Amino acid sequence: SYIYKNLYGTFSNTGNFTTKEIGPILAGDELSFIYKTVLYYLEDMTDPSLVLDGNSGNFTIEISTNNGVSFVNVATIPNNANFNWNFHQISLANFVGQNIKIKFTGNNLNPDYDYYLAFDNIAVSNSGCTFPTAPTISSATTESVSITFPGDATTNYQIEYGLPGFLPGQGTLSPVSTGSTLVIGGLLPSTTYHFRARKVCSDVLSSVWIDPFKMTTLCAP
Repeated sequence: SYIYKNLYGTFSNTGNFTTKEIGPILAGDELSFIYKTVLYYLEDMTDPSLVLDGNSGNFTIEISTNNGVSFVNVATIPNNANFNWNFHQISLANFVGQNIKIKFTGNNLNPDYDYYLAFDNIAVSNSGCTFPTAPTISSATTESVSITFPGDATTNYQIEYGLPGFLPGQGTLSPVSTGSTLVIGGLLPSTTYHFRARKVCSDVLSSVWIDPFKMTTLCAP
């Protein structure tokens, strides 16, 4: 499950939460998380029509090395119109050897908007296998979907998929495949599937999972 803030109008146009103290930070550690925004009025985190653009607001990432007494801004990220969860990663090289707290602050910059800002999969880790950008579903047929990944065509990826609400680790795993586009076949017509993806760097090293994103197959003729 994710955590979220409701940001609206001029009454509650900012909101934040802060992690517990983490550390000491090691060389190579990175902060990673996924996030998304969705309009409030239908309260549906899975409806792709309910996305916002950069004019609606942003959120900041701040880090404290004195147990929350003061914070320094390390990133300001504008809202975007990508329906899928967005992956973001921040180097913690400037904080090696220190204990840190991380504060996420959402800022609604347009009083006409009322929306949720949600976060999930927040982690400080050093996997050595990063997944810098979320994939997109580029096309669908009655029994397959094509998933496109950014980056070069020599990277290995894996998909887990299933019907909406499937538990991570209990979906269907695709074979590890090389290339910028993966095709998942054997699906049912007119059926919505949820997907998550990871990069596979070796037999023992994989990135965090990027999830969830979805697609509905086409109707049978």
